[in-house]
Amino acid sequence: MGRCDQGIAETQWVLRDAEAGYVSLQNSYPSESRCLKGNAGVAQLLPCAEQPEATALWSMDILPRDPEYKQEHPQYFPQTRELKLASLPSAKAERSRLKQSMLWADWQPTGFYLNAFTPLPVTVQGNVGNATLELLVGTPSLVLPWNHEQSELEPLVKKLVPGLNTITTPRGGLISLRLVDDEPSGSTVEVNLGQPAQPIPFFIKGKTQASEWARMLDYSTIPLAQMVSEKVILASSLASMRRAAEAAPETLLDAYQQGIDAQNVIAGLSPETASVLRPLVVETRADVNPSAADYRAMLPFPASRELNTGGAKASWRLWHELGHQRQSPIWTWNDGSLGEVTVNVYTLAALRYWFGDDFPVPEGGPSPAHWDKATIYLAAPDEDRELENLEKVENAIIFVMFEQLRVAFGDGFYHTLERAVRTLSDPGTVPGRKQLFQVEASKAAHADLSDFFIKWGMRPDAKTLAAISALGLDKPTEDPTRLPVFKGSDKDRLLRLWGFWLPDGVLHVDGYAAPVDAHIQVKNYRGSWPEIAGVDQHLQFQNDHLTSSYLADGKQQLEARVKGNPDTLTFNVVQWPEVVELSAVRTAENKIWIKGRAVPHTAVIEASNQDGSWPGVASVDAQGNFENDHLGNNHLVDGQATFMVRMAYADRSFKERTSVAVAQMLELSGQLGDGKALRVKGKAAPPGATVEALNENHEWVGIQSVGADGTFSNNGLDTRYLSDGKATLEARLRLPDGRLTMSMTVTASKAATGRSE
Repeated sequence: MGRCDQGIAETQWVLRDAEAGYVSLQNSYPSESRCLKGNAGVAQLLPCAEQPEATALWSMDILPRDPEYKQEHPQYFPQTRELKLASLPSAKAERSRLKQSMLWADWQPTGFYLNAFTPLPVTVQGNVGNATLELLVGTPSLVLPWNHEQSELEPLVKKLVPGLNTITTPRGGLISLRLVDDEPSGSTVEVNLGQPAQPIPFFIKGKTQASEWARMLDYSTIPLAQMVSEKVILASSLASMRRAAEAAPETLLDAYQQGIDAQNVIAGLSPETASVLRPLVVETRADVNPSAADYRAMLPFPASRELNTGGAKASWRLWHELGHQRQSPIWTWNDGSLGEVTVNVYTLAALRYWFGDDFPVPEGGPSPAHWDKATIYLAAPDEDRELENLEKVENAIIFVMFEQLRVAFGDGFYHTLERAVRTLSDPGTVPGRKQLFQVEASKAAHADLSDFFIKWGMRPDAKTLAAISALGLDKPTEDPTRLPVFKGSDKDRLLRLWGFWLPDGVLHVDGYAAPVDAHIQVKNYRGSWPEIAGVDQHLQFQNDHLTSSYLADGKQQLEARVKGNPDTLTFNVVQWPEVVELSAVRTAENKIWIKGRAVPHTAVIEASNQDGSWPGVASVDAQGNFENDHLGNNHLVDGQATFMVRMAYADRSFKERTSVAVAQMLELSGQLGDGKALRVKGKAAPPGATVEALNENHEWVGIQSVGADGTFSNNGLDTRYLSDGKATLEARLRLPDGRLTMSMTVTASKAATGRSE
């Protein structure tokens, strides 16, 4: 074998195929097609055979093994091993028909578990025809019941043919069957699962009795459970299912059916046009965020809340992740800026089914505060209204636009929009999809929405405006952008208030209020209310030459109101947010380690991501320090060398930017001269850092400092400064604070150059 490419871990192997007692390994990278093969006790890395032979297989005795389970009380598990299947459309065909983002599960659960390396006889009767018949072992992303920090991989898939099949897999898991046919042929088959398949707690809506379900949960010795209906498949650990168990388990599946039906309705799907495929909800590993992917919505362990009727109905995260699966990739024209926005059209459709406009809201969810932010955004100058620029607008504000369309034109707006989009070809580009949305939205609203989209900063181009105009629709009689949503108010009031001490000790007060030309008053330490500012055309006010006498307590408490309105807002004055020190290092683990100092305490450090977003990456502690040692290249504004931050405090992001070059090796070369002479040069950041080389004794020794121009060189070295004493040059940086960078390795030669691996 040649030198390993450090970009590919040669130790990453996946189980490729299996027979009873043996398994082969294949490199997990799709670009690889090599297997470890045994030959007289020696492992060789060779091209994989299509069908591994016994000599190519690796003994199972040295492989990690899943626990083996046996259902000790099978008499309490009534599910049948003789399964009658009717063909379904494939997941891909349904995604294409519905024009949705993700695949739904096109397999059918059985209520049985198969242990790893256990031959399972499976008998198939009937005419498969042109349909595809497969057996799946495993449930994607399902939490491992013996290790809640891990979850399952994708299912192992085995093709079934009429007659007797014997199935063996190197991983255990729940058994499912897939019979799919994109041509409605009505294929039906009967499948019989042999005795090695172990029954699990399995509730089928309309068939399993509550008493049977309770008994299965009580007696099961296999730590997984499933509940299914015509609308949904639920898979979880037995522990969570037991914890959430209810006297009437059908009510949980009723709730899922109601929520999924509500999402179907907002998507313009009737009972006849809705998919017969079912969303799959799995309890996944602990300590991860809820998420969605093809075939499943994932909720972290423990997910007992969503396995209980009341919890499922009120779960924002559940309906949000199920919404992601059916999200339109067409009228969600820019996934980067809208992916976490348009999904909530479906989230709220489900929640409103039970709660109306009093739906439960998670922290940061839609609220009157979001309407206030949208009001401020809509009053901003034209150049500051850019809907897809995440520097200028946040997801919660963008969603106000989509909710205004629903409130102004009714739920039917989305019914019509979705049905129309499903009949159209995907333009395939962001500008094309954006134009399609604006035109089809105007059709769905029966109104010319060009002014609405302009005010929201969508900036429709001339072609889009012409297409909307050609529809011959009237403008809305009332401006939809002025329509409050999420229980917001349109009355005159103070919207936002901040107060900060400037470096020169002056008190700076600013904020937003309505209406234009209103007067802002503050309560001073004497208890009177002097005017300090007027509200401009963008609803903004400010005064940056006040003193502590304008504070209610004469020290820190700022209290303000709109003149003539008794409602007040308060704010505890702090120092103006500022980054005082900032550094960033690329570590040996190829992570970006940032640290620095800033004010005030509790302020958040936001990083400029490559995708244009500004996620919070650290917070300022009581001593004024902040730090994060596990960031990635996506947190660098250029993806490589520059870390840029801004400050956020009291729900406000500040415009000031601070940038720093990431401390790292950039270029390195070594040139061998006569005898053992060695010349080393390169580029690195920052200036002043010490360049260290790994010598032949495997000790790191300083060889030079980085100059002010970012370069370094040393012509007086010899081969002792090479890690192998011959040709391998490895160097890193040591910073003044002791932090070390990722090393760079090159081969020293005549005019050899290299870059980081």
